[in-house]
Amino acid sequence: MQAIAQDIPEPFTQPITLRDQLRHHTMPAHVRIDVFISARFLQLSTTPAIALRLYRGLFTFFIQWENRASAIVDAGLFNVMSSRSKLEMLRSDIHALGGECPDTGLSIELPRMSGTSAVLGSMYVIEGSTLGGKAIAQRLRTLFPQSIPTAYFESYGSSVGKQWREFVEILEHHVPPEDHAQAIAAANATFVAMEKVYVKCLESRS
Repeated sequence: MQAIAQDIPEPFTQPITLRDQLRHHTMPAHVRIDVFISARFLQLSTTPAIALRLYRGLFTFFIQWENRASAIVDAGLFNVMSSRSKLEMLRSDIHALGGECPDTGLSIELPRMSGTSAVLGSMYVIEGSTLGGKAIAQRLRTLFPQSIPTAYFESYGSSVGKQWREFVEILEHHVPPEDHAQAIAAANATFVAMEKVYVKCLESRS
C-alpha cells in the first residue's frame, strides 16, 4: 500500500486547468479500473471468448452513451463526437472474433449527463482511455499474437497523441469554470460505469 501511495501526486493547491482538476479528482477511480483490467484481462488465462464478451459489453455501453450524449450537445460538438466514435472499431473486433454486435436495447448503466459540460467530462474518460489503450493493445499482441484483435484499444493509432491534445483544447474551451464540478462528477461517474462493464464481462472466466 505504501508503494502505491507514493505514486499518487500531492493534491493541487490551485489547479490551473480543467484537465489538471479532472486528472486529480478522478485518480482513485482511474487507478481502480486500470488495476482491474491488468488483473483480469491482460493475463494468459484470457481467451477469445472472454475478449468477445468484453467487446460486446463495450459496444453496448458506447452505442447507448453516444445516443444519450448526442441528444444533449449542439451540432458542432455532435460532429466532434461522431468523428471520435468507438463503435466501428468495436464492431471490427467483434466480427474478427466471429461474433455479432449485441442488441442495442440491452439495459446498461450510463453516467448521468445533464448538459454539455457533463458530456465533455464524460468524454475526458473515454478519450483518455485511448492513451492507455496503446499499452493494452501492445500487451495483448504480446500475449496473443494472432487470436485477439485490438482495433478498439489501438484506437487512433499513431495519431492518438494529436487526437488527445485536440480534445483537451475542446474541453477547456467549452466548459466554463462554473461547470467544472459538473464535468468532474460526470467523469467519475463514467469511470464507475465503465468499470461495471469490465467487471460484468470479465469476472466470470468461463
